[in-house]
Amino acid sequence: RRMTKLEIANTLLYKPYQKWIVLVPGLRREQVAQRLEKKFLWTEEQTKEFLDNASEGYLFPDTYLLNVEEGGKDMAKRLISNFNEKFDAQMQKDLLAQNVRMDTAVKIASLIERESGSDEDKALIAGIIWNRLNKGMKLQIDATTQYITGTKDNWWKRVDPADHRIDSPYNTYIYKGLPPTAIANPSLASLKAAVYPEETDCFFYLHDLGKRIHCAVTYAEHLENIER
Repeated sequence: RRMTKLEIANTLLYKPYQKWIVLVPGLRREQVAQRLEKKFLWTEEQTKEFLDNASEGYLFPDTYLLNVEEGGKDMAKRLISNFNEKFDAQMQKDLLAQNVRMDTAVKIASLIERESGSDEDKALIAGIIWNRLNKGMKLQIDATTQYITGTKDNWWKRVDPADHRIDSPYNTYIYKGLPPTAIANPSLASLKAAVYPEETDCFFYLHDLGKRIHCAVTYAEHLENIER
């Protein structure tokens, strides 16, 4: 409504001043940058500006209508602002009651996002991750190894057993605890799972070809699940 006749004519004749873009859950920040770069025809400098201001885990997956003239810094701020709106006061209050920091929940949510087969198993995976952390076990999550080995051509490579020996603070097969940062940008369902994990006695899990999760209390039971 606020556009002048000239602005309307220019938009219809030449190019839009806004564009829609869908950012799906589970992308790492470089993937988000690539999609924005392609959609808005960014220069290398604009892409770098976005990456310099984009915090892994806080670029909320959503459908956005963005101004084409916005720079990388402004778009990063917009995505992070949307995260802050979605991660509402109640979730923050419930985290505080558990004495859990937000960045801890975001890291766990990013692991859940890359590891889950569906929204239905997210809370169970969250419970297993918390069980391992509380027990002082290594998380041994393949998605963190994928984060280490990802490249521009393939950000989420199939894991080779040798990859688990790469010395990196993100390697949860070598180092205990959570990685230094989130490894992807999680959905609201994954964030909720991190805040409200399912209580379980399980410490191990795997997915079958139908993406159904199977958890086990002991490693021996886990080996049985693998065999099955």
